[in-house]
Amino acid sequence: MKKITVLMMILTDQTELNVIAYNKIEQRLMAQTAMIDEYKKTLQATKKAFITLNSETKTNRYAGTGEFIRQALELRKATLKIQGVQ
Repeated sequence: MKKITVLMMILTDQTELNVIAYNKIEQRLMAQTAMIDEYKKTLQATKKAFITLNSETKTNRYAGTGEFIRQALELRKATLKIQGVQ
């Protein structure tokens, strides 16, 4: 009976460690997915910024450049989040 209790304790401890490891992997994958999404948005903002730089009005140029800068900052935040998760 004691052997079964000890084996159950070992099994419970191992399961708990597996759950912790799984949660850590899941957090890292979620952070990587978020970073990839931000990267795609940054690519779109870059594309729009290049288009608006050719625009005739300064307002459009400033708006396009500002959006690019904002999106680049979001990408940087997502990248730092990945580094914090690892």
